[in-house]
Amino acid sequence: MQVKLNGNKLTIEATIDKNGRVSGSGKTLILATSGGNKASGVSLASGDHKGSEVTVGFNAYIRNPDYVAD
Repeated sequence: MQVKLNGNKLTIEATIDKNGRVSGSGKTLILATSGGNKASGVSLASGDHKGSEVTVGFNAYIRNPDYVAD
């Protein structure tokens, strides 16, 4: 995961796993994830919280077409 801050636009770049991996519940296929909240290495350049590092947590997923509800 790569994070950039340009003005007030935050950009997150991550590699997508086109096949995905099955989530713990089995309901979705995870294509990309930060694996929980992670320090981004990017700090705010201005404002009330200038110098504070931005923490990022994200998931990109699709519905698992093979999931069968009980």
